[in-house]
Order: sequence, then structure tokens, then C-alpha cells
Amino acid sequence: MLTARRSLILLLFCMPLCSLTQPVTIKFAHLSTNSGLSQSNVTCILQDRAGFLWFGTQNGLNRYDGYQFIIFRNDPKDSTVFPTII
Repeated sequence: MLTARRSLILLLFCMPLCSLTQPVTIKFAHLSTNSGLSQSNVTCILQDRAGFLWFGTQNGLNRYDGYQFIIFRNDPKDSTVFPTII
């Protein structure tokens, strides 16, 4: 009887806390070549400290800022392409 009473008191105490939680809403957008991605086959994804999303593809490195893509492509003739942006 004492255990049931404690459980009831604990339940009544915790119920108001459950009603104070905010509903979780997740916003998700599909990114594709129509959005500016250089290729639909993405091999890796990374988010940097500044919040940019980086997508690695066979057609280049894509940086997404939440609005648009900037594509960095390797040029074997130009050795300064990637050291200046990374």
C-alpha cells in the first residue's frame, strides 16, 4: 500500500512537468541538382564551425549556406584552388 501511494504521489508530481515540454518540430529540405548541387551522388557530408554544409561529390566540393550552393572544382593545372578556400 505504501509503495502504491508513493507511486501515485510521484506520478501526480511529474504530470505537470510533462505538460511543459515543447513539441519537437523538425524542418527538412531536400537538396538536389535542381537546388544547385553539382551532382546527385554525394559521397560525404560535413558541417563546419561556421554552419556551412559541405557536400563531396565526384564533380566537386559543394558548400551550402542554407540558401545557395557554391561549387569548388579541382583544376589540376592550378595548384592554388583548394589551399585558398580551406
